[in-house]
Amino acid sequence: MRIAFEGQTIAKSNITGIGCYALNIMKNVLELDHNNSYSINVFDFLGRNNSAENIVRVLGRTDIDVRTCLLLPYGLYVRKHSIFGKLPYEFYFNKKTDVSHFFNFILPEKVSGKTITTVHDMVFMLHPETMSDVNYEIFRKQLARSCRQADVIVTVSQNSRKEIAELMNVPLEKIYVTYNAVDTSVFYPMKNKGLIQRKYGIEGPYILYLGTLEPRKNISLLIKAFHSVSQRLRGVNLVIAGSRGWKSENIFTLVDDLALTDRVIFTGYVAEEDKPALYSCAELFVFPSLYEGFGIPPLEAMACGTPVICSNTSSLPEVTGEAGVLVDPSNIEQLSYEIVRLMEDSSAREELSHKGIIRAGNFSWADSARVIIDIYQDL
Repeated sequence: MRIAFEGQTIAKSNITGIGCYALNIMKNVLELDHNNSYSINVFDFLGRNNSAENIVRVLGRTDIDVRTCLLLPYGLYVRKHSIFGKLPYEFYFNKKTDVSHFFNFILPEKVSGKTITTVHDMVFMLHPETMSDVNYEIFRKQLARSCRQADVIVTVSQNSRKEIAELMNVPLEKIYVTYNAVDTSVFYPMKNKGLIQRKYGIEGPYILYLGTLEPRKNISLLIKAFHSVSQRLRGVNLVIAGSRGWKSENIFTLVDDLALTDRVIFTGYVAEEDKPALYSCAELFVFPSLYEGFGIPPLEAMACGTPVICSNTSSLPEVTGEAGVLVDPSNIEQLSYEIVRLMEDSSAREELSHKGIIRAGNFSWADSARVIIDIYQDL
């Protein structure tokens, strides 16, 4: 059987979020399944982004057939799908397949063979204010069609499965859950304070947030909560790690307005190989996101033995179970209280650390990949 992956989300230099999911599913499927042939399709206008080379590098294998469309940019293909989508998808890659798997919500209109789309969440329906206008319009115009047209929908939590069925009006039995996971051979307690000080300039105890800086992540609430307890937690800094997303300017303005520039450290993008040490050296990991389809950072933090405080909404309770402290993402007082409580109670942090390591071990990329392989076979 010939199976094609959409490779767009792993073709960039900096892979985050959806790309991490796609990369780990691809890696584990390729490692486990030796009965089918696989290829990867990617748009790369005139080869400007070196997408094929990037994909080979991040997958760590040279035996994969990467097919590149040099005719047009991916963004143009998606935004003008009413034009370019009229041509069969295989026209752009010169290969028909039995099964095609798309990892980034949207399914092209004309695809040969059976189709799978991974729909990670319903943020565009439930929190449209946290999305860019461009992405919102793409989802508004194409997501419902993609969900109807796909033979199978894959998502990353039971919460997302329920929301997709209700909001996209598709049968629940058409939707399968393949959880995100964490590689515990990479993410484990690693107190490399020298790396953290040398590369990121972080000294002393700190509270950590890691993720894209965008409105949905609710970082402003975290900064306000930290401000309210900063005098009580003298000598403790707040580290905000991750790349700037859209509408992130107000986060930096807020830090200035609250006179926290000497207590809040922005690291920018964090290389994958540095994340375990950054998590492990933190006293707490705080993730007050308004909405998540899954939420990989809390799981990574737990695997590193770092106590986690996160929101009690969407899928996050599924991720943490009883191994994390859940708070209302609109309640500054509750978040402030939990931060102080844990920072002043080392035994509570130690208990959460132990529970988190056990909890993280319950999520496996190999298990999720086996579900995907079974879906391919069924199709």
